[in-house]
Amino acid sequence: MSIIDTEPTDGATARGPRHVRRPTTRWWAHRWSIAIWVLLPYQVLSLIVLWPLVARGITTHLPFGTDAVLDSWGYSWLPHAVTHWMNPFVTDYVNFPGQVNLLANTTQLALALVEWPLTALAGPTASFNVACLAAPTLSAAAMYLLARTVTERRLIAWAGGLLYGFSGYMLTALGSFHFQLFFVPIPPLLFLALHHLVAVRRQRPWMLGLGIAGLVVIQFFISTEVLMMTAVMVAGAGLCALALCWHQIITSWRYILSALGTAAGATISLLAWPAWIAIAGPGHISGLVILTPQAYRADLLGPIFPTIAQAIAPARPAAIASHFATASSENYSYLGIPLLLVTVLGMIVLWRNRTVVVAGIVAVAAFILSLGGALVVAGTPTQGSVGNIATGTWMPGRLLEQLPLFENIIPSRWALFTSIGVALIAVALLDRMVTSLPLPGAARVTATVALVVMVVVPLLPRLPLGEASLSIEYKLPKHMQQLVANTIPHGAGVISYPYPTGDNFMRPVTWQAAMDFPFKMPAGYFRVPQGSSQTVGFDPVYGYGFSSYPAQVLVQLEAGTPPSPSANLREAFLTPLHTWGVRWLLAGIGPGQHRRTTSRYLEHLLGHPVAHKGGVWIYRVPQLHR
Repeated sequence: MSIIDTEPTDGATARGPRHVRRPTTRWWAHRWSIAIWVLLPYQVLSLIVLWPLVARGITTHLPFGTDAVLDSWGYSWLPHAVTHWMNPFVTDYVNFPGQVNLLANTTQLALALVEWPLTALAGPTASFNVACLAAPTLSAAAMYLLARTVTERRLIAWAGGLLYGFSGYMLTALGSFHFQLFFVPIPPLLFLALHHLVAVRRQRPWMLGLGIAGLVVIQFFISTEVLMMTAVMVAGAGLCALALCWHQIITSWRYILSALGTAAGATISLLAWPAWIAIAGPGHISGLVILTPQAYRADLLGPIFPTIAQAIAPARPAAIASHFATASSENYSYLGIPLLLVTVLGMIVLWRNRTVVVAGIVAVAAFILSLGGALVVAGTPTQGSVGNIATGTWMPGRLLEQLPLFENIIPSRWALFTSIGVALIAVALLDRMVTSLPLPGAARVTATVALVVMVVVPLLPRLPLGEASLSIEYKLPKHMQQLVANTIPHGAGVISYPYPTGDNFMRPVTWQAAMDFPFKMPAGYFRVPQGSSQTVGFDPVYGYGFSSYPAQVLVQLEAGTPPSPSANLREAFLTPLHTWGVRWLLAGIGPGQHRRTTSRYLEHLLGHPVAHKGGVWIYRVPQLHR
């Protein structure tokens, strides 16, 4: 079935000959049985790859890293904001007294809404982990549906879903828990919508348009970066289809315009306000959100050099690949030599298949864009004095590196669309092998299975995968909720010890969410506008702009090297807190963190605690006497 060649079937053809006995099984039961048999193996594989999330406690442990904590915080924030009639997209509960534009941060509000019942039942940690476990399954299933456009054989289409849902791109994103990058069922579905738009045209145009709008809206609230890249690649695929088969498409212009008009109208109606908040609303970020995007661009040899995410990775190639895209967590381009050869062979053998041609153009274009603004071969990318400008041999990505909105796209992430195109080409070639290979039937099937195995083996993941093996338990310290409820006025400004930055970012932010947001807090790592007026939100560990003196003191205290106590130190520490409107300090000190020494130092700064039980201390910020 071709994305371009397929024409609508008439009613008689769809119903089939009258003498054929129709199945007695209800159509919906048949569809559900197929869905189960497609999804279940993907989910089993997902559980194997991410088993530490289950084994260590799906409701209590999060993968190590600030991204996972930010995401789980969002699962708690959305229900709180909606039930308290707050704007869910902008908040001062973090980065207090400034604001955080959550649409510029990784909070996955679409999934937070879908999983609201699970969050209410089992907590945000469970919701995040369940979403992680479902991401490869749903992404692979979406690719399965797209693959059905080039094959009628479900097993071959299932293999296509496997090549996408557990691709080199996906394993890298899973290993570093960049959730917004590995929950990617929407891009294949938007390519499928393009197929229905230009080739099938069985649905009513307004229904197809609403479906497209729904996919766009969902993706907007998962990752605007992925949405922008998908829009570019789907539009490019549409132009390729028009160039290859303009006559058939032009004859259906009324249908296409009607569907696109419905999609545009519905999308604008639903996203006008959120898009304005993201681009120009409170706390929006002008310019670079990612400070050095061109540092993370793919290497020309990336498709053939295995990464640390692969089980089969010889030491020398893996060591070389560790420098690709600056960080292993951003090296998404690995395909493996067998899959790369299958892709090339498929494009040669099936050059008359317009779907394969379009898929090949998408795959190649995405790979070229993933190389960024300058070519890198077996090395570490470099950039100029500005982080979105690459230096070196010119590449087409340089046309995008300074464009508004596109300047924040990390180039290596275009590899997502290379994996879609490559999987579709592989499916088309496998389908041709089964039908046309000059071998007996059983031998054709054996050869096809052998080719699938040969392609999949280089992609097998190294287990346990990345940060999944570093899951950490996040729980509220005993007595904290009671002490906070009895001592601190609801909605008051609170600074925490440890200060929420670096590795310690996770604890105070999870405290706030676990207690259903009883206070507001200065917190780092959330993306906020750069500038001296926003110093409270900047991160003294990661270096995103300016730092604050209270943050520096608390970070040094946590490290065991605080500045020497003095009257000047105390005044310098308290002055910003009064400026911000912070009147309380909440300290949670573990048993191995020198409680006595830490509490005495905090007493020098703030006086005696107003509440204390176990490892929890609450201090009132005293007035300054000048």
